Amino acid sequence: MQELRETNLNLPPTRAAVLWPIVLITLGFLSFTTYKYVNMERATIMANWPEHRCNPLIMAIAYFMKPEIDPQSPGEFAANNFKFCTKGLVQEVMRIAMMPVTFVTNQQAVATNTITKALNRVKEMIKKMMDEFMSFLEPFFKKFNDITFQVGIVFQKLKSAFQKANATLISTVFIGLSFISTMQNMMNLTIKIIFIILDIMIAIIVILFFILWPLIPFVIIPVIDAISSMGGSRGGGAEERRGPFCFVPETEVVLDTGETRRIDAIKLGDRLQNGATVEGILTLDGTDTPLFVLEGIQVSGSHLVKGNKGWHSVAEDPRATPLIYRVPVLYCLNTSNQTIPLRSEKGVLLFRDWEEIDDNDTVGQEGWNRLVSKQLGTVLPSASPDTFCLMDPAMQVPTVQGMKPLQELRIGDEIELSYNRSTRVLGIVEGHVFGRGHPGWMSSCIQKITTATYARRTTFVHSTELLHGRHIITDSGRLLVSLQGKMVELRDFTEVGIDGLAATYPFVKSRLAQMK
Repeated sequence: MQELRETNLNLPPTRAAVLWPIVLITLGFLSFTTYKYVNMERATIMANWPEHRCNPLIMAIAYFMKPEIDPQSPGEFAANNFKFCTKGLVQEVMRIAMMPVTFVTNQQAVATNTITKALNRVKEMIKKMMDEFMSFLEPFFKKFNDITFQVGIVFQKLKSAFQKANATLISTVFIGLSFISTMQNMMNLTIKIIFIILDIMIAIIVILFFILWPLIPFVIIPVIDAISSMGGSRGGGAEERRGPFCFVPETEVVLDTGETRRIDAIKLGDRLQNGATVEGILTLDGTDTPLFVLEGIQVSGSHLVKGNKGWHSVAEDPRATPLIYRVPVLYCLNTSNQTIPLRSEKGVLLFRDWEEIDDNDTVGQEGWNRLVSKQLGTVLPSASPDTFCLMDPAMQVPTVQGMKPLQELRIGDEIELSYNRSTRVLGIVEGHVFGRGHPGWMSSCIQKITTATYARRTTFVHSTELLHGRHIITDSGRLLVSLQGKMVELRDFTEVGIDGLAATYPFVKSRLAQMK
């Protein structure tokens, strides 16, 4: 082992062992040279720092370039300089990369500007042409406006003349009505005077009976005749003045459960004590309807009530007492069996509903149709008959405020019938029938065809479905609706009109008497 060590010590040095001193000397020389160069050029570089700071060599030695007055450390100074230079380099690269896009965009802007200028020139040219054309037409427009103004004046004068003529006619009508009223008052006064004279004559005969007894037949018989004739006419007037509408809102309706519910709270489909189902609800103007009270039930005099001897009007019932006041709103019902059970002070009273005649009473329905035809003229039957007069609630109706759907009409609304003529809504009817309907459907509504010809229209399809409908009652018995783009005249829900209902009472009573 000792011999080996001695042998190794005598070997010549390797190539690496010879070169490393040379490398160290070279690096030291370069470092010294660089340091000297930097020190010689540092002042020049720092004086023009913005120009030289991104030089790769300067970036590498920026650590030694920090000015004395800069508060940053040499490392921070070199790092910030490196960030600044790389940022600028990236921006320059992006600028060069985006040059094609920027060029294309600029070219598009130039082209757009050129097109805009061309369009503006075309616009100016068209404007000049239109100005010239309008200046050419201006005299014609002026003449047309002058003529239109003169025509408007003529129409205004015609309208004023028609209004004056209409006012004259209305005044004439009121004068005639006043004359008739005056004549009626004079006749009533004459009749009263005659009765006073007859009363005086009767008193004289009673006082001087033994002297004037032979003249008694000549006085008593005319008095009896006068009383019977006048009493009949006065009774007829009372019959007409009973009013066609029905029950006050507080009236208690007896339900199938035995409970009661106010008539103004009754709903379609409610079941009543007598097995009836509510099929229609009528809300009516009560301001012109005289009322009677029958066992606590306040009702119109013409309404039919069930008594011991059958059906009779409330006014004919000895238990009924007339009332001196009116109510603004009255109610009535349509039921499946045409009767309404009401709670009275002594139990339950049975009244007829609005329709009164049973739906299944063919003879009664035919008799009613004959009555309607007698009052209106010829009424052609419907190909698909029904007894409940309803129509589509969305049907448009002309009012003085404009077109309204039937479902938006209220009591007191004015429906236009013709120029300067309207009719007032007195009642709203809601109900349902079994069927399916399209827009504008009708159920047994009477449409005017000619002056004396009418036809019943039933346009819905009968089925098991419930179809909700609506109708109204007017003071004239008429109304207009828009059907398939044109105005059509219909009769209201009463068919014969409010004033014509009194003429139907005898028939209804006789028919109900036959059906007992």
